[in-house]
Amino acid sequence: MLHSFLTKNRGLLIERCRTIAAARVADRDAFKTSQGISLFLDQLIETLAIEQTGESARSRSLSGISGGGTPSEIADTATMRSRELLKSGFTLEQVIREYGDVCQAVTKLAFETQAPIAVEEFITLNRCLDNAIAGAVTDFSSQQTTTAQRRQEG
Repeated sequence: MLHSFLTKNRGLLIERCRTIAAARVADRDAFKTSQGISLFLDQLIETLAIEQTGESARSRSLSGISGGGTPSEIADTATMRSRELLKSGFTLEQVIREYGDVCQAVTKLAFETQAPIAVEEFITLNRCLDNAIAGAVTDFSSQQTTTAQRRQEG
C-alpha cells in the first residue's frame, strides 16, 4: 500500500525533494525548509489511508475531487504555502516545482525499491498533486496581482 510506503520513507522522500530542488540553479537556497513537502506528504498519506477504509466523503474533504472546483484541506494548505513562498520572493515556477519534486521522489523511490503502487493509489497521488498545485497557483497569482496593484496605487 502506498500510504505505508510513504510513511516508512517519509524522511528519505523529504531529503530527496531537497536534493532535487538544490540541483536546480535557481533553487539552491530556495527550499532549506521542508514544511510544504512534509505537510503535503502527511495529507497524502492520510488521504490514501482513508481511501482504504472506504470513507470517500472524508477523503474528498481532505484531498478534493478530480478536476478540482471544491474546497479541500490540501488546496488550503497549498494556498498557505504559496503565500509564504511569495512573501519570501519565490517564483510561481518554484511553487509548482515543489510539488513536482514530490512526485519525482515518490515514483523514483518506488521504482528503485520495486514497491508496488496500485493504479487507484497513483490516481489518488495525481489528484492530490493536481489539487495542491491548482490551489497554490490560483492563490499565488491572486496575491501577485494584489501586490502589483498596491504598488501601482502606492
